[in-house]
Amino acid sequence: MQLVIEAWTPNAAWLALSREQRAEYISQVDEGMGELQAAGIEVVGWGFSDEAARGIDHVAFSVWRCPTKEAAQQLRQAFADSGWYDFFDQLDFGGAVVDPEVVLQHHIDLR
Repeated sequence: MQLVIEAWTPNAAWLALSREQRAEYISQVDEGMGELQAAGIEVVGWGFSDEAARGIDHVAFSVWRCPTKEAAQQLRQAFADSGWYDFFDQLDFGGAVVDPEVVLQHHIDLR
């Protein structure tokens, strides 16, 4: 299983759209979510960054669960194909989910 975490902030291109144009775009994005679900990609949650967030200045975030690395790439490609990156300044990261001990041991073993 893979997790993909995204954080974003609407940019000037988004702010230049009318409310109606924004709603139309979001409707198209929402329609595309069905294809992602069919591929086994699940929304864990969406939210707004709170004042305690460290290291990012983005307004919103989402967390996705993907069954494979290929599905995670499909998710990223779907965002690119939808034009999302034209309207939102974004960062994303993710990878395979492992036990905490695996990650902590990796840190211990670093040279």
